[in-house]
Amino acid sequence: MDYSMKQTDNCSFSIRKEDMTKGLELLKKLSKKASLKWIDRDDLFNSKILSEALFVCGWHPKTDQDGNINNIWFANELLGSELKIFNAIAPVVQDGSFIEMEGEEGHLWRWVFEDKHCKEELPTVIWEYESR
Repeated sequence: MDYSMKQTDNCSFSIRKEDMTKGLELLKKLSKKASLKWIDRDDLFNSKILSEALFVCGWHPKTDQDGNINNIWFANELLGSELKIFNAIAPVVQDGSFIEMEGEEGHLWRWVFEDKHCKEELPTVIWEYESR
């Protein structure tokens, strides 16, 4: 079953320019061995730069004037193989990066990058009541 999701405005994501080639190699390696939902394996493998490969995966990276990726935006509607993709490139994503998502019926989560890994985190909801 397909699961709809969208990215919230709360995102902090970066990859240094000098790590782009390695990031591309990691995605190409993943394309050879993993089944990736919604992704054309040939298009991914034939990508020439990391930004192009991420675009094939449904993500639009933004770069700064120095060529570093300093943000990323989800361009699709459905959850695919994001956790596989993000774990593949996690070794080149700057620690502390995260992407916050909202799924069907308001379900919230983040993909958080730390120590060369990506993990999914759920929020803690705290209800605050005013005394009446």
